[in-house]
Amino acid sequence: MLGHTLKSKHALGTLYILNFLLGAHIALIVYFNASFLESRGISESFLGPIFMVGSALSIAVYYTLPRLLNTLGVYRLLMITSLMEMLLFFGLGFSANTVFILILFITSLAISVALFYGLDILLEAQMNTEDDTGNGRSSFLTVLNIAYVISPFLAGLILKYFGFNILYSISALLLLPFMYLLKKEFSTFRNTHYRKFTIRPILTKIKTNSDIRNIYIIQFLIRFFFSWMVIYTPIYLQQTIGFSISAIGIMFSVMLLPFALLEWPLGHYADKRYGEKEFLILGFAIMALATYYISFITTADFALWMLALFITRIGAAIIEVMNEIYFFKHVDSTDTDSISAFRMLSPLAYIIGPAIGSLIIILLPMQYMFGILGIIMLIGIIASMQLKDTR
Repeated sequence: MLGHTLKSKHALGTLYILNFLLGAHIALIVYFNASFLESRGISESFLGPIFMVGSALSIAVYYTLPRLLNTLGVYRLLMITSLMEMLLFFGLGFSANTVFILILFITSLAISVALFYGLDILLEAQMNTEDDTGNGRSSFLTVLNIAYVISPFLAGLILKYFGFNILYSISALLLLPFMYLLKKEFSTFRNTHYRKFTIRPILTKIKTNSDIRNIYIIQFLIRFFFSWMVIYTPIYLQQTIGFSISAIGIMFSVMLLPFALLEWPLGHYADKRYGEKEFLILGFAIMALATYYISFITTADFALWMLALFITRIGAAIIEVMNEIYFFKHVDSTDTDSISAFRMLSPLAYIIGPAIGSLIIILLPMQYMFGILGIIMLIGIIASMQLKDTR
């Protein structure tokens, strides 16, 4: 494990605040990025390729992170990337040039992964034993998801009265207290040597360790689900179904409640009483069925849409927390190869997801994307059933 002179409840509490601030910074804009790009003259057919390019750059960033960590350390890496991210968001808010906006947007997608990766390392260094992993990881996710619950509602109001320039500026300003607390608490963080990321050991693990292989499949599937939902759902609800941005903001805040309400207690139960396998199977079953059903909702029934989306996120919340707990029970903070590969699956999903999504939009009405997504998520039940439970 990493040596860390600040392993304490105070440091852990600060880390939770940092996670909340970073979550709010991203959550304010994540569900409205596609609408923002369209408002700047970028057509719907180009949204998928834009996210694909940004995700490809994110993978390149993940590949270089161990080298950057060895050169800069976690604290300096987080300070530099948070400053860059803040400047990028101010640029997005006030630039009128479409090409410049695209460059800034794609760069911001790549930069943000370093921020979450750095917090991952700081958190893992705070875990005393593997028995703490479920409670610690689920609490960490809950704090992040509280930010995700609050932010869409606030973003909808900001967009209604002020517009995208103010929304992106507020998002940027949230990184100021983030940098202040980071400097105050973690400037003396003691780093270890981070192994250079190499793909061969990961491929060997995937080939020889069925548990690692299946948890990677599960990670890819949940991120694939998020990629379609984040990019296409807001556009579909606004342009096809006819909801306003402020209504969508309220809907999404309610939709995301399961992440804030379920992940901590589920993590506690995973540590104390149950394993993760059964929860993962249940989560995929709920998410697959609810997502498939969305294809049959064609009217602007606010309550029905909110309920359907809420149920999809009950399944997603179960999967997300159990997936995190299972994985981090099998690694520690020095295993940067495995952590990098695990996190790389998110941008990989944001490459493959929009590529498939863009093709489906050409061939079929957008409503059928949800039915197809629900069917794809059934693969997660098979992968979950093959895991060796930790209880």
